[in-house]
Amino acid sequence: MKQKSILKYYIGIACSLLMCMTSCNDLDLAPTNKFSDLNYWDSPEKASAMLSKGYELMMDAEYYFANERLSDNLYEGRGSTSEKEITSGIATAATARFINEWSKCYEGIRACHTFLENVDEVPDMDEALRTRMKAEARYIRASLFFRLACHYGDVPLFDRCTSV
Repeated sequence: MKQKSILKYYIGIACSLLMCMTSCNDLDLAPTNKFSDLNYWDSPEKASAMLSKGYELMMDAEYYFANERLSDNLYEGRGSTSEKEITSGIATAATARFINEWSKCYEGIRACHTFLENVDEVPDMDEALRTRMKAEARYIRASLFFRLACHYGDVPLFDRCTSV
């Protein structure tokens, strides 16, 4: 009887050890259903797409024509846009143009930081192309910081992505 209980004891320990050993899985797996920093940076085309996102956030057609509404090159007779409030002199700090300007610029700056931090992970990328694309990302970032400084004065200056 004593041998059966000792055998059950050893079998229980063996099963416990076996379960502990099989549960040690790699927890840093890249998701398979969406992009992340672990699985996105695998081709020069994807790096180029991220750089294009920076250009898109720097200037788009809507922003270009909105700036024209602020100048004397375009007269806006009807409607109630943020630009009309600004040109009429009734704009406040809560005007949508000011809020959107701030968030768009920092979205573009974050896209540039993400690009600069991860472009070196792209395999088989031509070094001349990588160097040129890094310079473009730094230009976009500087342009966005310049625009923020012109509109708002002193602004927070980030040189890398920060966790939110």
